[in-house]
Order: sequence, then C-alpha cells, then structure tokens
Amino acid sequence: LDEAVLRLLTIKYEVGLMDDPYLFLRRDEYTSLAPEHLALAERLADESAVLLRNNGALPLAPGKPVAVCGSRADDRALLGCWQSSRFAQDVRTLTEGLVAAGVCIEKAGCADDFQNCSADTVVAFIGEPDSASGEGCSRADIRITEADLSLLRAAKAAGKTVVSVICTGDEICAPGTPLAPGKIYNSSLSYLRARL
Repeated sequence: LDEAVLRLLTIKYEVGLMDDPYLFLRRDEYTSLAPEHLALAERLADESAVLLRNNGALPLAPGKPVAVCGSRADDRALLGCWQSSRFAQDVRTLTEGLVAAGVCIEKAGCADDFQNCSADTVVAFIGEPDSASGEGCSRADIRITEADLSLLRAAKAAGKTVVSVICTGDEICAPGTPLAPGKIYNSSLSYLRARL
C-alpha cells in the first residue's frame, strides 16, 4: 500500500498538483468538450450499454414514430456521481439523443398517453437519478420505482412493443428476482442496461 501511495503522490508532485491542485483547470491549453473527446465518450457509452434481451424490437424501425416515457427520458443528470457538475447543461437527454439520431418521437408522460399515441413502440427510460448512486448514497430499496413500472404496465396493456432502458449507477433490482418477479422482463420485448 505504501508503494502504491508513493507512486501516486510522486506523479502528483511531478505534474505540479501538490503545489496547485487547480492547475489544470486554469491552463490555456485545457479543453473541455473537444470534438474528439466527445466522439470518444460517445463510443465508450455505446460500448458500455448491455443488451440483456432482444426479441425483435431493436434496432428501432427507421421512419416509424416511437413513444418515449420514463423518469430518465428528459434527465440531464446522466454523467454519474463522479463528474464535474458544471458540464450538466451540456448533456443531451436520452430523448434528445433519439431525435438527433433521426427517430420521430411522441412523448408519453402518463399511462393515458399510450391509448392516444400512434407509435407502436415505446422506449421507456427508467432507473435511478445520478444522485442515488455513489459514495454515501446507498439505498435500502433497490427496486425500480412504481411510477416507472406503472408506465411499463400501461404500455403493455395498450398493446405497445416495449423497450426498457435501465439507467443506473448502482445495482438495481433485476427482472425476475424476488424483489421484482418478472415485472420489467415480462413487460418488455427488449431490455438494455446503461450505466451512469
């Protein structure tokens, strides 16, 4: 442990962080949101998503409208708990990401909206906010919220094809476990896990 700490502190001294901990935030050559950095971040995000189940709902059919719902659909707090919050305003929401990819969106904010929308497919962005994960944010109840589950049930009852995208930084109750026996899994044709 001493050797590992010594290596880390030596590097910090060598680059000047021990003399000025904010050195790299004031440097002229410091760049944020550079195009090549954003491209790399997007590729890494694509590679970190895990498709747990797909019964034909993905990829989304080009040109067909998609209803979007869920507690994470319009959330900009997608960077996780170990990030600089000054960049939160620059984050594209998941709904905005679909629009940028050319997907025609219909918003579905409540259960009644599914009966009135023309979209055959529903993408439900559900999970937990970034404030619910990380150091000191452990929860006793790791289930998906009832509000999100009720949207899944309503979409299924309306005969929609459901794609669930679970956004979470910590472990969350997986479908088919005693805490949520099949509630998500049985409501969704496709089930994707995205880490914050």
